[in-house]
Amino acid sequence: MVRRLGSDRRKLPPLPADLRVSGVEASLTYVGNVDHTTSAFRSLPRVLDWFTGLRRTP
Repeated sequence: MVRRLGSDRRKLPPLPADLRVSGVEASLTYVGNVDHTTSAFRSLPRVLDWFTGLRRTP
C-alpha cells in the first residue's frame, strides 16, 4: 500500500485501520506533539513492558 502526501511519494507504514482489515489488532498511543526521536523515547517504556509481557506468556 502506498499513501501519498502531497508530492512526497515515500512508502508509509499502514495505519491501524488498514492492519485491522487484515486481522491485525493495532492501536496508536499519543505521546505528545513531538518529533520522531522524542516520541520514541517517550514510548520505549511501554514497548519494553509489552515485550516483557510476551516473554511471561507460556
